[in-house]
Amino acid sequence: MAILLRADAGPGIGIGHAMRCLAIGQAWRDRSARVVFATREGAPGVETRMRAEGIEVLRVEGASRAASLQEVARIAVEVGACWTVLDGAPLSEGLIDALHDVRCGVAMIDDEGTTAGADVIINQNGHAARSLYARCPSATRLLLGPAYALLRREFRGRRPWQRAIPAVGRNVLVTLGGSDPHNTTSLVLSAIEGVGIQPLDVTVAVGTSNVHAEAVCRQAAQSGVRVRVERDTTRMAELMAWADVAVSSGGSTVWELAFMGLPSLVGSIAADQSILVGSSCFFESLGPFNSVTSESLSTELRALLLDRARRLEQCSKAQAAVDGRGCERILTELSEIDRPVRRHKLGPSPTDSQEATDERE
Repeated sequence: MAILLRADAGPGIGIGHAMRCLAIGQAWRDRSARVVFATREGAPGVETRMRAEGIEVLRVEGASRAASLQEVARIAVEVGACWTVLDGAPLSEGLIDALHDVRCGVAMIDDEGTTAGADVIINQNGHAARSLYARCPSATRLLLGPAYALLRREFRGRRPWQRAIPAVGRNVLVTLGGSDPHNTTSLVLSAIEGVGIQPLDVTVAVGTSNVHAEAVCRQAAQSGVRVRVERDTTRMAELMAWADVAVSSGGSTVWELAFMGLPSLVGSIAADQSILVGSSCFFESLGPFNSVTSESLSTELRALLLDRARRLEQCSKAQAAVDGRGCERILTELSEIDRPVRRHKLGPSPTDSQEATDERE
């Protein structure tokens, strides 16, 4: 059976939606099944990553919204998708109905309770609750909480993971998402200059859609601290294993940090990250990054690097929340739900005509 992944990526929306789809796609590929990623907005680095995993990439065309909906439904039929996984709230409007019309099951990754008609809803966040989805039909299967955290293969392959907690942290990972539209990384690098712990090693992960990448590289080169920049890295799990502390934005990376037990300072760079940043018990919340100063962040980071007991507590709570088996649980649920075998066709074909003749006979 094939599965279709539908998400967009790019400088304006980042790559988080696509990376969550990649996690499910990798797990489906591990079952020797076909996976297709359909996207409208281009992010070449994301598409390259998908293809490297054996996932086919198709562009969604269509000048109008109605045309693009039908295009996704057509792709689902052409690839023989039993399920389509959607990530990105705007995609759900109209597309769920279009996919149901061609007898394709729909699993929606929905953080905010905006979806009503999907067959399965996935919300990996700690604040996820059934009350968010009161509008959903009773048959909708809700997969809620960090037990369903969407981790890519590079993390799942590290189970079980145990972290060493040094007396003083000296390795800092900075990861502000795939795009970091406001160049919050610059603020973090400025804050690190004032931490005052020597030696201190810093690695900055710059995402594929980050338009400020060159400026970050220049700032790193001029820093008084040893700073290495990793652009469009595919070894995030390795970097998290190396680090003693992370400074991160509040996207899906948080669940990767939790699985790796990496003590972290986490702030929001987008409105949809604020609930997660404000509700977790296993990292230090900075609130919105646009309200953080270089001086305050420097103080917070220094305190965490020097406080082994605090880091040990964070590590323990985080790993208790995320065990790395989220994708396995999701695919088990999808496999247990029966979907109709026969689909509506979008337009006649010789094969359809022959099937009709065979049925009459």
